[in-house]
Amino acid sequence: MVADLIYSDTLIVSDIHAGWRFSRALACAALIRRFRGRRLIILGDAFHHPKRRHVDRVTQILLDAIIEAARSGIEVIFVCGNHDPPAEFIASRLPGVHVCGEWHWRSGPTRCYAKHGHQFNGHNRHAWFLGEFLQEIPDNVHHFIQRLEGRRHRFSRFVRRLVERIFHLNDALIDGMAAYIKDTFIETDAAFFGHTHLPELRTVGKIKFGNPGCWVGYDDQFISYILIDDLGHIEIYRHAS
Repeated sequence: MVADLIYSDTLIVSDIHAGWRFSRALACAALIRRFRGRRLIILGDAFHHPKRRHVDRVTQILLDAIIEAARSGIEVIFVCGNHDPPAEFIASRLPGVHVCGEWHWRSGPTRCYAKHGHQFNGHNRHAWFLGEFLQEIPDNVHHFIQRLEGRRHRFSRFVRRLVERIFHLNDALIDGMAAYIKDTFIETDAAFFGHTHLPELRTVGKIKFGNPGCWVGYDDQFISYILIDDLGHIEIYRHAS
């Protein structure tokens, strides 16, 4: 139905983790198919592990939705994340899509910049030495709790907020990104990152920082995306299952 379509200048989605059993890749693919706008930003970690080359049925549905968007005339940008395979592999699977490490654009008068953000996370330095299985244990436990809780997810949300308070995940990425922008003389009004799976809009100094959230798990509070309209206004929207 026409009423279900999304009209905006830019759609930003992040951390889909297609190929992981907790991924909501089908829901994200459906969102992308509803989008009618100028630009789609896939802000990293669309895939789940950099060593994995197998594309399963659900992942292919997501890739098809991205390819269809590019063929329809939407500018599609894939900003690589730490879970994604090499850029060459992504480009081979997504013809017509710009694959990069960071991206600059304008939405109306708003100058925008995007980078996945794992580069600014100090906890990431040792994570991959644990191996795929050990690294996933905390996430597996968290999403298992979500599955048992029903729709309110009170305990898992408490755990999530506790982890955020202890490790200051978004704070660390915003501080690192702000320093990087200053040191590299990037001129921007808004900067977007993913990686933490925690949706947020926050203004620091003259720059608005935005994390669109993720497409992982059973709690729709964290399943979200960002839209930027033709006037450059930025909003986070929750997915409605």
